[in-house]
Amino acid sequence: MRALAKVAGFQSLRSITARSSSARVLDLHSLAQDAGDDPDHAARPMFAHPVLNRTIIVKHHPRAGEFETGSERGAIVTKVIFPFDPEDLDLGGQFLLVDDPDLTGQLERHLDWRGVDMARDVLTLRLIDRLPTLDPFLLHEAATANRLDVAPCYFRLSAADKTEMRDFVARQVETLIGLCFAGVTVSGGQAARLAELILAEGDSPELAPLRQALRMQPEEFAQAMFCWKAVLYYRWRSRLLGPEVKAARRSIKSVELSRFDVDPARFVRAAIGQLEDLILDCERHIAEVFRSYDEVFKTLTAQRTPEPFRRFLIDGPRLFARLGERMGRLEQLTSYWAHQFPGLRTRQVSPETIYDGLRNLLSALSLGTPLTELEDTGTERVWAADDLEAWSEPKRVSGKRRSR
Repeated sequence: MRALAKVAGFQSLRSITARSSSARVLDLHSLAQDAGDDPDHAARPMFAHPVLNRTIIVKHHPRAGEFETGSERGAIVTKVIFPFDPEDLDLGGQFLLVDDPDLTGQLERHLDWRGVDMARDVLTLRLIDRLPTLDPFLLHEAATANRLDVAPCYFRLSAADKTEMRDFVARQVETLIGLCFAGVTVSGGQAARLAELILAEGDSPELAPLRQALRMQPEEFAQAMFCWKAVLYYRWRSRLLGPEVKAARRSIKSVELSRFDVDPARFVRAAIGQLEDLILDCERHIAEVFRSYDEVFKTLTAQRTPEPFRRFLIDGPRLFARLGERMGRLEQLTSYWAHQFPGLRTRQVSPETIYDGLRNLLSALSLGTPLTELEDTGTERVWAADDLEAWSEPKRVSGKRRSR
């Protein structure tokens, strides 16, 4: 039996779970400890095997020669880490890679699958491996698209992300205080509390005034809050990601074609063009979603008309899947390029390294294929203007209201 590779203790596992980004780490280990009393956690698990359902899954940039096999590994791999002791992460653990050709064999050798649906767990692992990031909203839409029944508790933001998002969300929702609580003067403490409730898992009775203001039933409201959390998360991430995208784009465009022979130069030129098109397309469609959100949110808070915002949240999942993919691809691009070329400098590395980096990046980005479905449909839908404007108020033409 070939042993799984080892993971060091304190500096890796404990720091991963304490400071993890939702986009990079799916911490099922901490979730199993926090959601032990939630019956849905056991009844509708992410993985059917209880050991696999307590792992720590990480999106990882492999270094040259880091693994014994797999010289052709992609730009980003998915690590599944098994802690040695669920109660003591200081002891470290072992891991396997989802893209390992012997994945099924490793799972069979190291786990007891009697009475457990292994095929479902392998499908889930393959699906996770296809995603550019592990953000809970993209993961939720991927599970839904592949008819995987997974409890809501598995799709949560990391503690580190919630802490960093709290002030941002509080500023976003300040104007809702007056709408939900008539006659109440808005204070920083109230906005912070509302932000905390929105970012929390599950529903709180304290959000009842907001549900009533949006004229929603409890079940409908729970789904709407999840969608709203997705918009706020992506908006928060976009502000951090924007400067990184600009820096990566400048670095990619600075690659000197004169350093390459004729045939490699042809590929490099085409690859740079593809990446440029990807960045522009992602930025344009992400901006359109946020503009549409701003319109309906302003209608809610300024005009006290909840219907457009309500429709936006109810119909949100069909839009957020693409938003999550585009955000994920940009995050994947920037993180890989910064990892591959420290300081974003390409002149100090060989043409061969640049060529391989571009090839691996294009493969990892899966350009032209839908990421949330394992079955390749052959096309990727680009959301049109009508998809975004459907939630907006009817527009005026020549002084008259025009309905859509």
